[in-house]
Amino acid sequence: MSASPTVRFRALELANAPALYALMRACRTADGEPIETTFEEFVHSTFQLPTAVAERDSIGAVAEGGELVGYGWLFGREGATRAARLWLLGGVHPAHRRHGIGRALLRAGTARAEEILRPHPASVPRHLDVEALPDQAGRIALLESEGFLHVRSFTVMERPIERPIEVAPLEPGLTAVDWRADLDEGARLAHNDAFLDHWGSEPVGPDRWRHLGAAAPGFRADCSSLAIDEDGDVVGYVLSSAPPGMQAERRTAWIGTVGVRWGGRGRGVATALLTRSLAAMQAAGFQLAWLYVDAENPTGAVRVYERLGFREARRQLIYSKSLSPAVTPTPFDRGLGDAHGD
Repeated sequence: MSASPTVRFRALELANAPALYALMRACRTADGEPIETTFEEFVHSTFQLPTAVAERDSIGAVAEGGELVGYGWLFGREGATRAARLWLLGGVHPAHRRHGIGRALLRAGTARAEEILRPHPASVPRHLDVEALPDQAGRIALLESEGFLHVRSFTVMERPIERPIEVAPLEPGLTAVDWRADLDEGARLAHNDAFLDHWGSEPVGPDRWRHLGAAAPGFRADCSSLAIDEDGDVVGYVLSSAPPGMQAERRTAWIGTVGVRWGGRGRGVATALLTRSLAAMQAAGFQLAWLYVDAENPTGAVRVYERLGFREARRQLIYSKSLSPAVTPTPFDRGLGDAHGD
């Protein structure tokens, strides 16, 4: 390992957003990941995310000249009904890798995660999750050396939608409609019911639901479909958007979330809503549809998507570490000092 310039660690704030966005882009370019996020989308999903507090849960690695060369940011869910989990995002600029910065950030994030999760009852399992790409051997080796284990795989799937789509019918008693604001709360409740048995899922509150759905950049109500029953209750939903950062090469629609209430499963609801939304995307001139799914989804969603013509484009690995319930409180950046190596 070569020598590294001294690096200081400190919390991030909104004023650091441009530098953090540039760092994220540099990391993705070096790792062969597509850059599909505009600056506005990046801020929306980080600094503006409900419950996210940068000054409390983020840390930046700053070189002597003031350049931001690494970061870590803990994101949590709103509750912990089955397990308390935190998600650590981060990266190190390619020119500053292999100097111990990534390990220092990972250890700091782990210590902070233990502190955040400490108030949960001892009976609730606590986990810290980190993502890696299959070919990121160095990142995977670091995670495994720090006690993280591969626990899950998620896949991005894509489907060309340049040709007309045959819309599958809903069974009698169910009606398909475009997303409407007055039905959004019903869609949220349907989502919380649909994802009760999904890995890592927790109930989503109204603010977070709207932020990640209808208030997200590029949300498309006309390409989002809801199935309602005779009482007007939402049974299933498909929420879609056209994220601005994904439009550079081909007009691309993103299917953000798909769900069917437990009582509506096995009735073809997901297929009917997906084909309806795909047809709307085709009519609107989109050329490609993408979605993100748990490769081990218990509802068989992957098979549904494959039957509709979706194919895997890339895969993400989730590494997780079980955290001890008893810890000494440790501020995110306390005790790190300077980083000169591993």
